Amino acid sequence: MIGDLVWWKYVALAVLFGAALGIVLRLFMRDVIAWLDLWVLPARHLKKCGVRRRASGQR
Repeated sequence: MIGDLVWWKYVALAVLFGAALGIVLRLFMRDVIAWLDLWVLPARHLKKCGVRRRASGQR
């Protein structure tokens, strides 16, 4: 019985820790994605537009 109770405590702690970690990761990833949208993706988008414009201009 005691072993079962300890096991349930570890399971509860793991679930709570996992939920908290998931929430933190979601918020962190949201910030990272927003940062990537601000800095990385516009540069790639501009490069793609430049390539497309050059290709269309050559045609």
